[in-house]
Amino acid sequence: MPIIAISRLLGSDGEQVARGVADRLGYRYMDRQTLLAEAQALGVRELRANAPELAETKPTLWERLNEERRRYGVLLRAGVYGFARDDDAVILGLGASHLLRDVNHAIKVLVVASDPIRIARIMEHGSPRRPGPLTAGEAEEALQQTDREWIGYVRYMFGLNMLDPRLYDVALATDRLTVDGAIATLVELSRRPEFQPTAPSIQRLADLALASRAEVALTSHEGLWIHGLRVQAERGEVLLTGEVVAEEDRDVAEQVVLALPGVRRVRNELRIQPPPLTGM
Repeated sequence: MPIIAISRLLGSDGEQVARGVADRLGYRYMDRQTLLAEAQALGVRELRANAPELAETKPTLWERLNEERRRYGVLLRAGVYGFARDDDAVILGLGASHLLRDVNHAIKVLVVASDPIRIARIMEHGSPRRPGPLTAGEAEEALQQTDREWIGYVRYMFGLNMLDPRLYDVALATDRLTVDGAIATLVELSRRPEFQPTAPSIQRLADLALASRAEVALTSHEGLWIHGLRVQAERGEVLLTGEVVAEEDRDVAEQVVLALPGVRRVRNELRIQPPPLTGM
């Protein structure tokens, strides 16, 4: 079955469309709260729920200097890839349309609407930070703030313009198209032969899921630091590259990855780079 990844603007009814498609198809549904549960299932402790990578916001300059940025980026990928691997998934936001860009059985969707329509809806229902009802001015402010956050998030995470229609298989404008109409359109699209899973696309997603799971295990392992870590997986074979400070760290990294389900072999190309001497 195809995966459906939905990007949306506030006030576009994208969340209702996503939930409706999941209900109609009997699919599992992932949003930010589901991602947090997935992260806990991966064994991650001391999780910051408001980390920019999980909250779909652009980090401040100060936050970008924090080493946690890589950890939470890895966690995002592992959560999305792991959830999507079972195929029967609708994923709302979280950059899923872009994370799954190389997975051919993922349908990438953008849900939009004109600003006047969005403002009217936000006035009635509110925003994630300000429950409704809101005044017209408050609704417009919420629209602009959320657009900056979500568009900036995609730019920060992927270097892409979230509103570029070329990034998606279909863009739905809900000015006239109803939620039910949008749901019906995506349900019909999910039955198209060009979006059905194939052996190569299933394997591609499995490789992405395994590589990201290995990254989570390595970045979460207490006392292990790997500079420039890069993990690639292909049919159960995992390639590790980067730099560690000692042979012991190299061995620990290999054993951590070998212990993961689905790993057949580890190609350990981690280099040993001792820290520079000081006080010379």
